[in-house]
Amino acid sequence: MFDTHVNLLSGTVHTAPSPATSGETLILMPGDGARFEPNMPVTLCPPEVSPRFDNSEIAYVTAVEGRQLTLLRAQEGSLAMPVDAGWQVIAGLTAKSLTDIETVLEGKADRSEIPAPVDISGKADKSYVDSQDGVLTTALDGKVDKQAGKTLSSNDYTNDEKDKLSGIAAGATQNMPDAALRDRATHTGSQPISSVTGLQGALDWKAASSHTHTAANISNFDSAVSANADVAASTSARHTHGNKTVLDNTTASFTTGDKSKLDGVAPGATANDTDANLKSRSNHTGTQAISTVSGLQTALDGKAASGHTHTIANVSGLQTALDAKVASTLLGANNGVATLDAGGKVNQSQLPSITITEVFTVATEAAMVALVADEGDVAIRTDLNKSFIHNGGTAGTAADWSELLTPTAGVSSVNGQTGAVTVSAVPGGGSEGQVLKVVSGVPAWGADNNTTYTAPSQAEAEAGTATTSRTFTAQRVNQAIQALAPVKSVAGKTGAVTLAKADVGLGSVDNTADADKPISTATQTALDGKASTTHTHTAAQVTDFETAVSANTNVTANTAARHSHSNKTVLDATTASFLSADRTKLDGIATGATANSADATLLNRANHTGTQAISTVTGLQTALDGKAASSHTHSIANVTNLQATLDGKVNGTVRITVGTTAPTSPSVNDVWIDVN
Repeated sequence: MFDTHVNLLSGTVHTAPSPATSGETLILMPGDGARFEPNMPVTLCPPEVSPRFDNSEIAYVTAVEGRQLTLLRAQEGSLAMPVDAGWQVIAGLTAKSLTDIETVLEGKADRSEIPAPVDISGKADKSYVDSQDGVLTTALDGKVDKQAGKTLSSNDYTNDEKDKLSGIAAGATQNMPDAALRDRATHTGSQPISSVTGLQGALDWKAASSHTHTAANISNFDSAVSANADVAASTSARHTHGNKTVLDNTTASFTTGDKSKLDGVAPGATANDTDANLKSRSNHTGTQAISTVSGLQTALDGKAASGHTHTIANVSGLQTALDAKVASTLLGANNGVATLDAGGKVNQSQLPSITITEVFTVATEAAMVALVADEGDVAIRTDLNKSFIHNGGTAGTAADWSELLTPTAGVSSVNGQTGAVTVSAVPGGGSEGQVLKVVSGVPAWGADNNTTYTAPSQAEAEAGTATTSRTFTAQRVNQAIQALAPVKSVAGKTGAVTLAKADVGLGSVDNTADADKPISTATQTALDGKASTTHTHTAAQVTDFETAVSANTNVTANTAARHSHSNKTVLDATTASFLSADRTKLDGIATGATANSADATLLNRANHTGTQAISTVTGLQTALDGKAASSHTHSIANVTNLQATLDGKVNGTVRITVGTTAPTSPSVNDVWIDVN
């Protein structure tokens, strides 16, 4: 994305950023912020200097709100400068603006690399291609995207199957449902006979699973063994499988039920956790009622509620700390504390007026007295043709105003006239011996028919002190007027004078309202170096903090007797912190929950408690009923394959052992029937 640029755009800083080298906002002079936009590079430089690396900074405008600019400071390797009021903000191209363009143009073909035009006559035009767009879209909608490095399978491998496979953690085994954990058919290990009601008594009347019989117990033993032809030939070579190695290495049966269990692994199944994690309370879920934890309700009853209050007296040192604070009612109030505006400065409404002389024109004394004026303001009284200056008085009468006196050497009258005197021009054309006469109000030169008057000298005319009648020439009249006029020039100007503010030494004064008058740079710098009227300190900034705290009576008296709890004994006996993690653990325990054992522990009968009736074990009573009594006999027909085995044996004395364990010290022709 390219930067935003506007031609011939600059502005002047009215309110500098704070701090000057890192503050991110500044305010421009009125009217200067209208054309600035976000994402625009600008140069910040002092007034009336050429921007250089050592006096200017490049920044980026990130937001504009009226006259306020938000900036990203010290960009493109430039140094952060102490921006102040009066600095220039100039929009223009930067090195990055050009390199961004160069980056985009890199790799683009120049004219020499553009191929020659190709003859496309007879080819499909745009309208035809557009007409095929729907056909092509329809065809593509029925296709799948070709993924790099992947091919399509002949199997319909669905997302559900992929999610299921991806969700199975490495080493995961099937998680048993609750029903399977409760189902005794899936339990492992053993449990004592005494835990099954009536089982021991029933077993006492049954034969052991591994037991033997003497030949005398088998009524037709000798004849059956002798008649069996397979007794001698029944070796391992007579019974084998093609997958013998696989079967020999199989140590447990894989049943249809096992297959169903494997198929029952849900998508996202994870490996069973370790024993330690299954036993750890931090891994348990759910909640438990408070009443299920011994002593918890009592302990909680001795605690304060999560929402509780204290009086100030219950908090050590709080009253002293509050006494050192400023009441909120004093903020911005008379005889109180000044507050700060959004810019961190004292509100102008709370600052005293700055006296700047104002000039008022009034026609009466009452109007002058009614003026809202400060000491030094001037009132021009048109009714008296006099000026008065406010002397700072507060009586609310004319005594608050002092008359400005005019020079004593001014002209008091002209030709006996006072006030606004109109002096007619002296006519020309007079000759020697003639005198200036006024005929019907019009001055004219004529013969001296009466008294002869002598002309005064220039000094006499300018002094205006001669008491004898004299004859005034035009030159002498002009000299007298010029000498006696109270004002000969204004600010070096004569004639119809128009004054500018610079003519009277006020070139740097702007005719602005008090609220709009800016603070000078020196004043702003001085203010920036002062703390706000409402501010804070750290303990390290208070030189005698440690000493003052140590000497505070509330601190020295802060003994155990001043701070206690009703459950003090419980708290004193607590030797470990109760952390957030502990709270999480406690909240995670379900109401009434007990610790869950590991899968293996739950399945292991050795860990089960209580007793259960034989009838609760499916098929157990039937199995017991199908067993022989501990003292019983068998016929040959009751022993599978025994008759056939006997048929293969010769008559003689042969010991036959029926059981799961091979007999010890066997003799030749002895028989072991493995009931496994």
